[in-house]
Amino acid sequence: MSRRSHKTIWLMVLLIDILLTMMAIFTHNILGCVMLIIFSVTINKKGSPILFSKYNQRIKEKRLAVDKYLRDKKTNK
Repeated sequence: MSRRSHKTIWLMVLLIDILLTMMAIFTHNILGCVMLIIFSVTINKKGSPILFSKYNQRIKEKRLAVDKYLRDKKTNK
């Protein structure tokens, strides 16, 4: 499967998760909410690298830049 089709599948799974979460909250289904929390954590762990790869890369670069700045500032004291 191509990267684009993986991303499309994860976007559909995310949309389904959002809709099911709203339905569970509005119907006051506690068991459904707990199950969807577990489902959401799974989506976050498995789908995040695919869905948000560019965003995650930018954040990683920013963190490295801040770490480098702080190390340089610390060594200059």
